[in-house]
Amino acid sequence: IEQDQRALAGISISEDPSQLSEAIVAGVHAALPEVTSDRLSRRSGRHQETDAGQPEYRLSARETARKKMEYAARQVLACRPVWATSVLAAPSRLPLVPGLFDYVIFDEASRCDIASALPLIARAKRIVVIGDHHQIETVPRIGRAQECDLMKEAGLPLRGMAEYAQSRNSLFRFCSSRAGTRRVTLHDQFRSAPGIVDYLNDHFYDGMLTADADISGLKVPADTNSGNRLAPGICWTDVGGRASLNEAGEPHNHEEARAIVAHLKRLVREQDYTGSVCVASPFAAQVTLLQRLIDVDISLEYQQRAGLKITTTDCMSHGRWDVVLFSPVASPGIGEDALAYLMSDRRLFGAAIGQADSVVHIFGNRPFVRQSGVQHLANLADRATDVPATENPGDILHDEWTRRVEVA
Repeated sequence: IEQDQRALAGISISEDPSQLSEAIVAGVHAALPEVTSDRLSRRSGRHQETDAGQPEYRLSARETARKKMEYAARQVLACRPVWATSVLAAPSRLPLVPGLFDYVIFDEASRCDIASALPLIARAKRIVVIGDHHQIETVPRIGRAQECDLMKEAGLPLRGMAEYAQSRNSLFRFCSSRAGTRRVTLHDQFRSAPGIVDYLNDHFYDGMLTADADISGLKVPADTNSGNRLAPGICWTDVGGRASLNEAGEPHNHEEARAIVAHLKRLVREQDYTGSVCVASPFAAQVTLLQRLIDVDISLEYQQRAGLKITTTDCMSHGRWDVVLFSPVASPGIGEDALAYLMSDRRLFGAAIGQADSVVHIFGNRPFVRQSGVQHLANLADRATDVPATENPGDILHDEWTRRVEVA
């Protein structure tokens, strides 16, 4: 220890590392426009050459036109080297030229199917696939039985084809299983409050994540009843009542919906909360009910001011909100089919929890949830606190260090 202390004392730090990082960022922002201006400037001669050649491409023989179109595409890429497009829009914007791009980067690859990605893969020399198999994956447009029939008809052997199956693999799952793939795991989570990251670590990521969010920068709302500032993390308001089924057999819970709307109304109107809010539920019928009640009680102006999103949990993987208000609907009368749906995929809850920065506030029947048999929902009920509140913002930092010591 003494040797380490002497070595530490001998290290001279010329400047604060955080200030150095800020200086680097400022330098990049200042230099980048100048560095890229020549690369990205509109060269009139090159554009005129490309435009003038278009009629000739259309009148040329197919093979000649293909070669000229490839030449024109590379001319355009020399001026505009980075393109952003959706997978489905790419064919109408990018010519099918092998290796046209050095890289194609697929974001949210767990939401993309294999077949849709193949044409873009063909246009690139290398691919980078970004995703998370703990998030909700793409819904296949083909069933397993149908895919097996098609494989047989095409003369493909069924043995060893499971990893290529469109009906069971997303692009991310397919690519991550390939031999020789270089894998990088991003461990640091800079978005969410530590209490949220702790839940995700325990139930999804085997402790691999590190909560590195700046707690002081989180937009933490106040409890609408006490007015005290909530502690960042996951909290629960116990709501009774029963679930009902609509004509299609889909469950909804009026008590949960009314409790959420009342809370949201106080949050955005009386407290003038400035953060973004998402209201979510696993069931479409509950989302429809919430939307109807919110439209009656909360004006469009207040909804827009809060960046309000009302959605099912399977559509949440593309968003980010300061606060998520969650309605699980799990209560007496929900029905066996709906409970089976909740049991079928715990990622329904991971999607809701993982998109919140500051607070996940759950409105549900906690006693029923704990004995429902939906283990991942029961775990969430046990983890959530009863609307925790602190008297002053400084206590939040104190609570965070207490949490870290207790976890250690």
